[in-house]
Amino acid sequence: MQSHPSPLISIARWGYLALSALIFALFADMLFIWPFGSMLGAGQWVHVGQGKKAGWQFHFDSGLQWLNSLFL
Repeated sequence: MQSHPSPLISIARWGYLALSALIFALFADMLFIWPFGSMLGAGQWVHVGQGKKAGWQFHFDSGLQWLNSLFL
């Protein structure tokens, strides 16, 4: 006879899956969209921030702004 997992375990599994998807969505722009946009020449890298929080961000050309939110 096969035992079924408790509802709490099932909810925890779905929560883990949802959290993993959220983390992927947050980093999808930085890890996938920005590099491909850069290789295709669809925008430019811009230095943003000051001091210790300074970094680089890819900005798409005005006609391709929808690519930035492709995964979000």
